[in-house]
Amino acid sequence: MRIPLLGKTSQIGSKSQSTLLPLDEIAAPARKDLDLGDIGALRSVIVKYRPTFIVDATAHTNVNLANSEPARTHRVNRDAVAALTDYASCNNARFAHHSTDYVFDGKKDVPYLEDDATRPLNVYGATKRDGGRAVRAAKDRHLIAATSWYGFAKFLFGEASRQGLKLRCSASGVRVILAADYETSVTRPANLRLDTAKLCKIFYLDLPSWPDHARKVVSEFSAGAMA
Repeated sequence: MRIPLLGKTSQIGSKSQSTLLPLDEIAAPARKDLDLGDIGALRSVIVKYRPTFIVDATAHTNVNLANSEPARTHRVNRDAVAALTDYASCNNARFAHHSTDYVFDGKKDVPYLEDDATRPLNVYGATKRDGGRAVRAAKDRHLIAATSWYGFAKFLFGEASRQGLKLRCSASGVRVILAADYETSVTRPANLRLDTAKLCKIFYLDLPSWPDHARKVVSEFSAGAMA
């Protein structure tokens, strides 16, 4: 299996590289050797590898910077993804693309589903949405994975309080950080939760429970604090 991994130095890319290493042929071009804003160069690199599976862990992810340079952000987050999708569709290759929950507006009170309407609040979210649309248009042989976080601090404070640790703040004191609290004009979604039920069902996954692991960490910390 020939697999080009794009974005090997990103957080997702570095983890993907270690996961994919047992497979036959992994090609992970360095950032200096591949300008994602140059769509022609990107196509040339992909054609050279003749991949059967493409893993895309790239993006213009600096939300503030993305807002200030929309042209490049569109090339990297939308046009490059569309080019990769087009190659995969025309050459019977599978394509895995990483998205983000920034495609939503964050106003929903419960976890987002994959098919929920997208209402991005900034250039980064809008370009990631458009890149995802290009992938979805391929109909088959593709996978879109989105990252998210929410409620972690509130859970930790609540669990620590329940286990008897003395805290300066209670779980009720943990609040959502509003866009106005950042030194930036970029609007960020408040609710960054995604529902993983569909992912588990389709791929028969038994995802680890972060609350269980966090509870164990708090328990060990509590034991040390009480000693």
